[in-house]
Amino acid sequence: MIKLTVQQYANENNTNVQQVYRRIKKGDLTTTKVNGKTLIVTNSKRVKKNDSDTQSNSSLEEFLIQDNKTLKKQVKMLNKKIDKLNKKLESKNDKVEQTLLTYISELKQLQVEHRIKDDVEIVTKKKKKKSKKDKE
Repeated sequence: MIKLTVQQYANENNTNVQQVYRRIKKGDLTTTKVNGKTLIVTNSKRVKKNDSDTQSNSSLEEFLIQDNKTLKKQVKMLNKKIDKLNKKLESKNDKVEQTLLTYISELKQLQVEHRIKDDVEIVTKKKKKKSKKDKE
């Protein structure tokens, strides 16, 4: 699969640029956009080599190499931002986990206190019942 500029495709097929754009509009040609440039995707292995094509290919290649470098820098910068955000998230998760552990501990303490209170009430009720029986 080869990607050609509209001019390259027109040169290869002995036609003009306007005709190529008409075929693109009709849907006869498969295209892709690379940084605003329309490229025609073709299976043709025959590409005419002339000076203007070589210059176009060379400048397109240079453009793509520069663009690739720029994109790599952007990816690196975004990865750093992602790492920072992940660290912040981990820190917040640690704080939330610690808070939850504190709440669980407090709830367990309340549960123990409640059991003790219930046990005391049960014992008190039993004593009252016994004392009523003793009076009779």
